[in-house]
Amino acid sequence: MLSSEDKSSFKIVQAIANRYFAEIVAVIYFFFNSVLLPEGLTFTFLLTPIFYLLLKADGQKNISLPFIIFFGIALVPHFIVGIDIVYYLRSWLLIFGTYIFTRALVTWLKRNHPGRIFSLLTTINLFMVLLALVVVLTPFKELMWNTLRITRGVSSFPRLALFTYEASYYSTLLAPLFFFYLNRYFFSDRPKRSLDLLLTILFSLGLSLSFGVLGGIGIAVLLTMLSKPKLYFKRYRIFYTILIIGFVMATAAILLLIVYPNNPIYVRILNIFTGNDSSAQGRTSEAFHIAYMVAEIKSILFGAGPGQIKTVGREIILNYYHYNPDEFDALRIPNTVGETFAYFGIVGIILRFVAIFWLFVKTRVSSNSFRLMLFIFVFIYQFTGSFFTNIAELAIWALAFVNCCPEFDYTSIALKKTTAPS
Repeated sequence: MLSSEDKSSFKIVQAIANRYFAEIVAVIYFFFNSVLLPEGLTFTFLLTPIFYLLLKADGQKNISLPFIIFFGIALVPHFIVGIDIVYYLRSWLLIFGTYIFTRALVTWLKRNHPGRIFSLLTTINLFMVLLALVVVLTPFKELMWNTLRITRGVSSFPRLALFTYEASYYSTLLAPLFFFYLNRYFFSDRPKRSLDLLLTILFSLGLSLSFGVLGGIGIAVLLTMLSKPKLYFKRYRIFYTILIIGFVMATAAILLLIVYPNNPIYVRILNIFTGNDSSAQGRTSEAFHIAYMVAEIKSILFGAGPGQIKTVGREIILNYYHYNPDEFDALRIPNTVGETFAYFGIVGIILRFVAIFWLFVKTRVSSNSFRLMLFIFVFIYQFTGSFFTNIAELAIWALAFVNCCPEFDYTSIALKKTTAPS
């Protein structure tokens, strides 16, 4: 039973949550989550106690129990093979914060439509991008732009990141907004505003120039549309939009090839396909190779344990990339599946994909256009980048597995509306 003091505390927390709290958290999460904080620390992690109290105020019991069970089961084999206890517990603390944030987000999505939050974020993002376009002309451009060289043979040029740590992470944050307004444009009775907002998101994605995210978005949209071709391709709006986009992209590609054949976009695409792009390799094949070497030192079956990349993996990564240990301290595996394997081995990989496919079936992801696009995108994304406690990725999983936008259910979409000529 809760004491009267606890009940009063919960009521205060609920009152805060019911009045603009979701909007404040969303803005912090999207734009300022790691600003002025040490690497690896975020404001959403610092808010863990508040999220926990909100879950308690919601009447949820045994909130920590699933985490404690998982931690207890994993601890046994990791303790046997040997761990650095400081890094181990520190990583588990980050995982716990990520778990609480994700659980709080799922709880909120089950009771709220995200459209209002998406509209707020998209509007603020537009103003941020306009500010960034001014900042890029000043000596302070690195505050909102990544200026590192993106691939071999291309000199450095700015890529939009706003106040996130890199352009690809910023692009990942934009992906749910893109899918939401794309579906709104496809199926809404009032498509113009959705199209306007969609174009601002596309503009931001273009400035970030994250090939992995852009490719994942394109594949997700294509596969979703091919899963129900009659629904998508027989609607005037969708049919002619695809034709226009295809024509514009083909024309732009040809003109760019003629006018500027050695442009950074084509050079990087060529480098990716020829295996000469260090970023693409580092996030895919090299990440899996390093993850295997890290797990192999301790246990292929159970992995080396969370946080152990900074100990057993340090020499592996430094030697693999020939880094100077005095100049490079940010050691991690930039791939969610790879990092899962390094942490929890074969058992962890099996559990991960069993959970993913079980939730896919249980929550009927394939019955909703928006959720199916999100699922396909994040399923691909986990193999091409990210990291184990990436809340941007986990937020997309949450949106995919909670039917927070039922207007995009295939059963809710009017199939008898105007169609394209057969």
